[in-house]
Amino acid sequence: MEQLKPILKHKFWISCGVIALAGLVVSWLASSSLQSQTATYVGQIEGSFSNTNGLAGVKPDEGLTNVADDLKTQARQAFPNTETLKEMDRITDEAKRAAREAWKFRYEQQRQLLVFPSDLAPSVRQAFTALLPIERKLPKFDAIKTDQEARVEFLMAYGDYIKKRLPQLAEMVQAQWAPGAAAGGGSSGMSSGMSSGMSSSGMSGSRGMSGSGSMTGGSGSGSLPGGGSSGSFGPPMGSGGSSAAGGTSDDRPPVVNWNPANQGYWFGKTTVFTGRNGNTSPTNVPTTHQVMYLQEDLWVLEAVFSVIKGVNGDADANDLANIKTIDHILVGPSAGELGKISSLDETASVPSGMAGGNSRNMSMDMMKSMSGSGASSGANANKPAPSADPAHRRYVDRDYKLLESTAFHSALTASSPSEAYLQVAKRIPVRLGFQMKEAALIDLLAQCANSNPPIEVRQVRINRHKPEAGSDGEGGSGSGGGANPAGGMPVMAGMGGGGASMSLGDPSRRGGRSNLVEAPSADVIGVEIYGVVYIFNPVPDETDPNDILKLANPEPANNQAADRSRPVVPVTAG
Repeated sequence: MEQLKPILKHKFWISCGVIALAGLVVSWLASSSLQSQTATYVGQIEGSFSNTNGLAGVKPDEGLTNVADDLKTQARQAFPNTETLKEMDRITDEAKRAAREAWKFRYEQQRQLLVFPSDLAPSVRQAFTALLPIERKLPKFDAIKTDQEARVEFLMAYGDYIKKRLPQLAEMVQAQWAPGAAAGGGSSGMSSGMSSGMSSSGMSGSRGMSGSGSMTGGSGSGSLPGGGSSGSFGPPMGSGGSSAAGGTSDDRPPVVNWNPANQGYWFGKTTVFTGRNGNTSPTNVPTTHQVMYLQEDLWVLEAVFSVIKGVNGDADANDLANIKTIDHILVGPSAGELGKISSLDETASVPSGMAGGNSRNMSMDMMKSMSGSGASSGANANKPAPSADPAHRRYVDRDYKLLESTAFHSALTASSPSEAYLQVAKRIPVRLGFQMKEAALIDLLAQCANSNPPIEVRQVRINRHKPEAGSDGEGGSGSGGGANPAGGMPVMAGMGGGGASMSLGDPSRRGGRSNLVEAPSADVIGVEIYGVVYIFNPVPDETDPNDILKLANPEPANNQAADRSRPVVPVTAG
């Protein structure tokens, strides 16, 4: 102990040295472990990068042939990479090529059906055919110049032809052509100052048709080809008389009764051109746009009448026909929108008697419409004036909403998926109202699907409509007889020259609605169909910069390239 005393005097410093040495040992041991772990983790990270770079050579179809395989394994084998993008482009290009072929097939098929009539001279047909499709070949409605219009003699020839075509269509289904008083034909009516050029269509050339001071549907002047005066409803339906302009070819009663008010609408639409769509011709010569869009209507009408003829078959009398009465045929703006329930449904429980309610209410409604004092008149007064463009609210979008002319024209050059589909096909809405046998409804739907062009039925309503005349001002207004576009009294469909209404079957079953078939039948129902007719546009050339089917990897002979900033457009007809 005595020997240790000198050392113990320095125990403090000895302790400090031992502690320092222990710290060094612990620090060395700890850093060695961290370095080892760091090297391990760095190696793992570098290995992961190396493995990821190797995925660029993995084919995207490897491990994806069976969807029932382990998804985790598939994901590791087919990690998204440049090869995946190339394969996606290849598959997309294949789909675009298939869509192009399908589009081309539908267009070529339709082009052989939708042709200008052979009744026109070859030079006239050729001139108008060269203007198809309308939106690509003709300048816009408000930009066309005089020298870009078709030749006047061609326009006049078509105007003469179209006046004869509707009676021929009526004869096709053995209906009497006797247009009633709603001959305004459009929102601009017949108050447009038609001149002496109208005499060729059987109308007086004076301005006395403005409607001021007279009521359309009452007494008036100016004869209409088809019987009666411009102020009459035409011969009563089912009277059996043959009109001067057409109808049944002999004195037999018509097989199908066609609402004279709706006939009047089509008569005005196909004979009154001045004052409509900006037409200021003093001789009632149609414009090129009027001819082209009217021909589209005619194609649809021909399809509708072929459907009626197909449903009725060889029936030679009204009691044998499946479709007994045409309440209305409405195309374009007058057809309205899908699912839009009109004000007619509010009168579903009106008392029986005169269709639409008692005579007092009917008279009040007429007076309101004449004076413009009704609630609807006040609402219409706040609406902007409709466009004169014949394409305005003529077509519908994918939701079956009527398109304003500006939206329609902009969609024809759009690249977004929500609008570009209109470049494939235009959609013309059609609304058809019939009184028909209930058992023939399925046949009617089948005939619509098989017509040329096909009518795609989107809505069927049973015993929910009233006969309408038609108006291009505001589609689907639901006016009982169709608000007269000339500004006079509404035309009451189902009223003959004497003003008597005829109802079919038990009025309580039909909600007191007006019908034009004289003989009651328990199996006859009111059917209204809302459908769409597609008018396909030609397939754009692959070098067209606006081609919505542009390929990502075109063939070597084709120098086009897809713009990846543009979304892929699903091209479908419906």
